[in-house]
Amino acid sequence: MFEGLAAHGVRLASVGDGAHLAPADVRSVALALAGVVRYEAEVRVAGLAAARERGVKFGRPSGPGKRLKVTAEQEEIIRRLKAEGEKMTAIARATNLSRPTVYSVLVRGMTSATTCASAHRVPVPPGPARSRSAAGGPR
Repeated sequence: MFEGLAAHGVRLASVGDGAHLAPADVRSVALALAGVVRYEAEVRVAGLAAARERGVKFGRPSGPGKRLKVTAEQEEIIRRLKAEGEKMTAIARATNLSRPTVYSVLVRGMTSATTCASAHRVPVPPGPARSRSAAGGPR
């Protein structure tokens, strides 16, 4: 590969110090780097194998979606505070959960038609869906 590049007049130059390397120098540097990469790959594979032997699991958990770490008590508090009209930030602080987690709890168990509107307090226009141009908005 290096000889082919050299035959086409390709030369490697270091931008930092302006040094020009001959094809033999380029080849020795590339071979050294390839050896380091191969060694690091072997170390990584060995480390992963050792971790698996210790019982470490990798990747996403199996099953439908990610399981939320929310207790039944927190879920009840979230739904009660939401029904009382509390803001999402206040609910998140009261339950010591993040706002996205609070939204996820509220979205679970709702029908798809009311999910976004109920969880995010977005007004839903009554009646059939209107196009943006009919509503006077930009297209």
